[in-house]
Amino acid sequence: MPSGEDSRLFAEQAKGIFEGALHSGEINPLAMRGLLHLPGESLVAAIDGIGEERGLSEGESEYLAFLVNLRRYHYSWHDPEAVGSLWSVIGEREGPTMVFVETSEKRRVGDFGISVCSKGDFKGKYPDKLKDIFESMEEDEMTVKYTDEEYTKKYGINFAGAFKIRRPSDEDEGEISHLMGVIPPLLGMDDPVSMAQEERTGAVDMGSFFGAGTGNVMEAYERLRPHEMGPLQKDLFEFAMRVRGLYNRWQGDLEPFSHFEEGEPKKMLRVDFGPSNVGGTPMMFPLTADSIRDSMEGSDDEGFKSMASDSIDLLEQDVVTEDVVVMVFYDEFMTQRHGFPFDMLMLLEGD
Repeated sequence: MPSGEDSRLFAEQAKGIFEGALHSGEINPLAMRGLLHLPGESLVAAIDGIGEERGLSEGESEYLAFLVNLRRYHYSWHDPEAVGSLWSVIGEREGPTMVFVETSEKRRVGDFGISVCSKGDFKGKYPDKLKDIFESMEEDEMTVKYTDEEYTKKYGINFAGAFKIRRPSDEDEGEISHLMGVIPPLLGMDDPVSMAQEERTGAVDMGSFFGAGTGNVMEAYERLRPHEMGPLQKDLFEFAMRVRGLYNRWQGDLEPFSHFEEGEPKKMLRVDFGPSNVGGTPMMFPLTADSIRDSMEGSDDEGFKSMASDSIDLLEQDVVTEDVVVMVFYDEFMTQRHGFPFDMLMLLEGD
């Protein structure tokens, strides 16, 4: 169960999503995903809060209830192995699949109206709108779009929302299962506040986390039930994914080496993701053992000197050659928010 402070934070996040949807008259896929990652009670608290602050019309109340129900449908139906899942309803399909669920049919005839189309149904001759959708999806993906046409017409609000779900191959299932063991220690899911970064990542199979397909990493995270996690664990995962994305890109283009003179020894690039949390871009600070020593000589800050000394000790290790940049990723914004260090150290090797 989330703490009282966490519950208030989650309720505020849900309130922001709901108010944005009410203002625009629709909800975007990113916001729908946000609802999935929040505890159910926070959605109820958010609706109550909006009602107390400004009141809700009948249509707005029905719309917010519709969004809450979509979250419930998703968790009831998305597991391809579960009895009664949406996958079991539609059967085997060829390629990316679209499922349209008309929820007003439940009120009218007692069951949802479900229609299905897959890329394989059209033999390459599908309508332009479906063509764009299918080509944006992976072969094992299903997009489920929920609508309520009756209430859309009655209240003038777009009662619609969509989720993507997967039916992974046996090979991907194996990788996902492995990642479900890799991710929890990375987030310190037992007691993250009492664990140092080395403890959190020391026993983690970082090669699997950085080398696996992004879709499989995200699927493993979803199966770990993020709506039951606290804010710290969610933010640690977001941080780890940012590090993963940037580091994997740099393994290809070796951009960090451009911050240093050719052949310069003992290189370190510190990358602060803090500005990314407020709409900015990561800040980068290229350092060398010599530049750190120069900074130490002009400083009376003992805390800085201690940190600088640790950095020099790291750079002086034999493994740090001219062909290596020590990457120190951190997030000062999140460190301040949680009172817990958001940092990760990686080595980037050149050609």
